[in-house]
Amino acid sequence: MPINLQEIPAGTHREIHLDIERLPSGTLIHLPALVFRGAEPGPTLLLPAALHGDEVNGTETLRRLAAQGKLMPQFGTVISVPIVNAYGFLHQTRTLPDGRDLNRCFPGSTKGSLASRLARTVMTELVAISDYVRFDELAIQKAMEGILRLMHHLDMCAGAPEPFTSMELDGRKWLRAEVSGMFVRGVEYGREVHKGQILAQMTDPYGHQTYDIIAPFDGHVIGVNNQSVVHAGDALIHLGQER
Repeated sequence: MPINLQEIPAGTHREIHLDIERLPSGTLIHLPALVFRGAEPGPTLLLPAALHGDEVNGTETLRRLAAQGKLMPQFGTVISVPIVNAYGFLHQTRTLPDGRDLNRCFPGSTKGSLASRLARTVMTELVAISDYVRFDELAIQKAMEGILRLMHHLDMCAGAPEPFTSMELDGRKWLRAEVSGMFVRGVEYGREVHKGQILAQMTDPYGHQTYDIIAPFDGHVIGVNNQSVVHAGDALIHLGQER
């Protein structure tokens, strides 16, 4: 199974590097990919993370799975790309230096912007040889369990963690900051909340003004901003309602 002109023998794993572009300094930026090829034939699963450089939960998820030796399948191949947007990852920004959102640049072009060229490399070198692509996760542990269940479902490994109870959420709403300042959250992912409940507080750095962020309806927390310093209009807490 060749990837980037490198042959990956069955039952082995290797790290390959895809050349992307050079920085103004002349430094060549690579896209590292960890390839785990099982002993027996099967599907190819692509697991990319950090398409947005400031979203690193997927990166940590893949790191832990690799460190625990759980990405080597019995059947087929798993391609793990912990950091797709290395530019954004280094500077903890969502976009690339050209200001573009990588997730919106696919399928990309070899003659386009930097983001477009990176997207094209991902498409031609990785997506094109994959049968299944998963872009990242509510929590790192749940994502690890989900990947293992997916591998089990695709007959790539023998066992998998038990599935957890899920629910279907209908309405969704982001609660946003009315002013810039310090964000102090009081709820975590997955928690059930009730209308009128205080979910977090906004305050200025000097403690002169503080206001509560109130749940507008009964629901569940499906997203929380992890930044302590936020600007007016920033999304803070994402709520979902059951059907």
